[in-house]
Order: sequence, then structure tokens, then C-alpha cells
Amino acid sequence: MITLLVVHVDDCTIAAKSLKGIEGFKRAIEEHVGNTDLGELHWLLGMEVTRNQDKRTILLSQHSYLESIIRRFGCEELKPVSTPMDPSVKLHSSQAPSTGAESVKMHHVPYREAVGSLMYASLATRPDISYAVSTASRFPSNPGVPHWDAVKHIYKYLIGTKILKLTYGGAQSALTAFSLGGRLTALRKDEPLM
Repeated sequence: MITLLVVHVDDCTIAAKSLKGIEGFKRAIEEHVGNTDLGELHWLLGMEVTRNQDKRTILLSQHSYLESIIRRFGCEELKPVSTPMDPSVKLHSSQAPSTGAESVKMHHVPYREAVGSLMYASLATRPDISYAVSTASRFPSNPGVPHWDAVKHIYKYLIGTKILKLTYGGAQSALTAFSLGGRLTALRKDEPLM
């Protein structure tokens, strides 16, 4: 039987096909290292973990984390939007501050921190913001007002979608993908990607 042990600093998560396997593994570890058993996994690295054994799903949510970064960067009063990135906006390095007034305005903007916080969300539970975050992350050294507006747009999107959960497992269904180019593709598990 395969048993997985995920370790992050001093937190461990154990996964196996059976509870018996997990219990045996915990006993074997306790012979060498003292530990505290916190029971079934509910939180991991700021992610809420919800299991539905009947549907055979695991749901991951960063609702609390998203609320905290929305507050941290002063975005709680922004109006929600339906997309993580405005498709009509094109970001480039020439949008860096070109006047003294723009430089002063952008000097105290926490651009790197805001983008870094979004990166964690995009890697953990929110792949839907990955493209927008990747685009915004190209301008950390000298961001301009349009770059900051694009980051705020991602936060606006998260305000309206912070309750979404990434779901693993469950019934087989078609994969639906959207792109800024406007093409919609549906694939079944047995269909090739190309």
C-alpha cells in the first residue's frame, strides 16, 4: 500500500487508501519522533480542505486567505468584476511612470507584495487567475499606473469569486477551457489534447 507523507516545516499530512494504513504509519513514526495528532485534515498552509467521501471529492479553498489579502491591499471597497483580466488592456514596460507625478504616485504602491500574494493563490487553489497574475508579474521593478490597475482588477475578480473551491475527484465530466482569444474547447477524458 502506498502512503504519502507531506511535510512543511513542522506540519505533516498523511494520505493513504485506508485509515488502517494511516494509523500504522503514525505508530511507526511515533516510535522515533513525538507528535500531536490533530485528526482529519481541515486546514493546510492556509487552505481549507473539505472532503466528501460519498462523492469522492476533495475541495480546496483559500477564502480566508483571499479575504485577508483583499483587506491588506485596501481592495475591500472595489466592485467585483467577472474576469480576472480585462482583455482590452495590453500591459507593456513603456507604461512605467514617465513623469515625476506618476513616480510619486507609484512609489508607495505595494505592487510586488500584492502580486506575490496573488501568486500563492494562483498556485494553490486559483488556477483561473494564473494568466493574469503571470502577466502582472512581469513588471515588478518599475510598475506604472496601468500595471497597478491590472493588479486591482484581479483583486476585483477575487472579491466576486472568493468562495470558489478547487475540486478534485468526483464524477467524470468534460473539461471546459476559456481563453482571451475567445475559443471555447470541451474535452473528455479519452479525447486527445491536440
